[in-house]
This record gives sequence, C-alpha cells and structure tokens, in this order.
Amino acid sequence: MDPKIWGNLPEELQERILSRLPLKAILSFRCTCRRFNNLLSSPSFLSLLPQPLNQPHLLLLSHPNFPSHLLHSYDSSSHRWRSLSFPASHLTTSSLGLLCFQPSPTTLTVLNFLTRSSKSINSPNCPSSLTLIPSPSRYKILSTSPDGAASLYDSRSANWTTFAAYSGRVRISTAHSGAFFRGAVYFVTTPEPFGVVGFDVDRGRWEPATAAGLPEEEGLVFVRLVGDGVGRRLMMVGGVGRDGISRSVRVWEMEEGSWREMGRLPEMMVRKFGSVCYHNYGHVYGFWHEGGVCVGCYTWPEVLMFRPARGTWHWLPRCPVLPDKWSCGFRWFSLAPDPTTLV
Repeated sequence: MDPKIWGNLPEELQERILSRLPLKAILSFRCTCRRFNNLLSSPSFLSLLPQPLNQPHLLLLSHPNFPSHLLHSYDSSSHRWRSLSFPASHLTTSSLGLLCFQPSPTTLTVLNFLTRSSKSINSPNCPSSLTLIPSPSRYKILSTSPDGAASLYDSRSANWTTFAAYSGRVRISTAHSGAFFRGAVYFVTTPEPFGVVGFDVDRGRWEPATAAGLPEEEGLVFVRLVGDGVGRRLMMVGGVGRDGISRSVRVWEMEEGSWREMGRLPEMMVRKFGSVCYHNYGHVYGFWHEGGVCVGCYTWPEVLMFRPARGTWHWLPRCPVLPDKWSCGFRWFSLAPDPTTLV
C-alpha cells in the first residue's frame, strides 16, 4: 500500500487491517517502530485478534544444569523438541500464556512468552509457593509461606496485599503451587490423613474446603491438586496403597461438590512410576496441559499424561539432549501462548 494512503487512514482502521494479518507477521513488526511495539499491549487491538489463535501448546522442561536462561520445549502436535531462550532465569510457575520466574528470593518476573512483554515485581517475602492466576485484562499472584501466611499481588493496582496466616491445626503443604478453582486457590494439608483448604482470592481469607474434601478412599499415600488455569475444573491425582507404598494411581475430578473417579493408571505403568520416583512421593507434582493432567517427578526426565476425555495414559518422550547421568532436578511446565494476556 502507498505509504501516503496508509498514513492518512484512521488509527482504528489501521489496527483492523493489521489484526487480519498472521500473528507471526504482527509479532515481526515490533522492531520497526515504537507504535508497533506497543500495539500488542493495547487492549483495543488485542480484542480484534481472532479467537482461537491456534498457537501450539508447549511443554517446557527445566533443569539446574541447563544454562540459566535456556529451557527445552516439546510440541506434542508436531512431536518436536527445540531450545528456547528467556530474558529471566529460574522458572517457578506458569499458567496459560504467562510464565513466572524467580531470579532472586524476593524478585519475580512475569513474562508473556508470545509478545515478550515482561514485568519485574518485588515480593514482600521469600515465598515457598507461588500460584499464578491469569485473566485477559489482569493477573494475580498468590504467595504463600510454610506457616500459612499469604500475600496477593494484583497487576491492575501493581500492589501486594498481605493477609492473616492460616490458623488451622494442620499444616498447609506449600511445596507445590496451589490449584485455582471457582475463585479460590486450593492446597493439600499434612500430615496424614490429608485434607484440603482453600484461599478465597476475592475475600482474602483461608477457608476449610468442606465442599472439596478428599475422595472417600482409604490408604491415600500422596495427593496432588491440579487446576485448569481458568478456574473451571479441579482435578486430583492420588496414590492409593498401604505402608507408604502406592499400589495404584488414580485421577478424580470435582463435580457438584464431590469427587468422581476419572481413571486409573495401568498396573505396568504403576510399576514404572514407583521405580522412577523411588516411592519418595514428595518428588511428585502435577499440572494441567492441553486438556489433560500431567504427573511429573523431579528424579525422572519423562512426564506422564492422562487425557480425561479419552481415559488414556501415556509417557511423553524424553528430551533427546539430556545426558543419561542427570538424575534429579527435572521440572516440567505448561505454556499456552496467548498474546491477549496482558503483563
């Protein structure tokens, strides 16, 4: 188009024309001028982009021996691995299109991977658990400590709010991120018998999860909660057995105030799962990815995936660049690239 004609078009019309271009082309315009660079942080322009954007969901693998700003990603749609560079180090948690890094004990960096927009945030304490709660126009970060103290960051106000610590008799397990579901972030309580408590994000207080207790199952050896990131689904992964040994791994989903079993890990896969984590279930964690529940272990480079819609289990392939001698520190994250999630 003639530059003179383009320059005389109203900005609103220019944005509508640009929104029809492939996303890859739009992203390449960022380096041409400041206006195009700021375009992807403009709510008015982001609202014009077609939905869905059909960006492949990625699994990110981190390890202490990787270069500090490098992660390896796996695209399950194309079955391809590739290395990705990031502007921050020490990925801590992720949700949908946002990644949260913790380069120092009291510093966080929130990054939109697709737009490469980021923000550095000073934390009021040294959190033991971080839960990222994104939405199209804002995001929140729940920071918790072992004593149940909670602080909530709101990107809209760019401020932290500190709340009273959990006062229950049991201890909240903050070794893993919480699971966001219907306005609350849920955590497992220890010691056994396990329980569930939730932090109400809007009210800013801890509440016993009477409607989201545990399945009526004897012999729960370990429990992990997994949310879908948008608060619509809450899943639970648990090991069932006795004497601290899991003989079965099951997945439940919260439906109308009670847990419904969705699937059980086949016996042969249970044996492999037990051998790779050495029955040390503190190394086990779970997360949501592309409509399924993933179960990982810090001591094993592969990740186990359960698809509720199909009722199937499978191991995702091992990263081809990992040396065989690496035996601990593997951590997987899910990334659903989305330019409309503002930082």
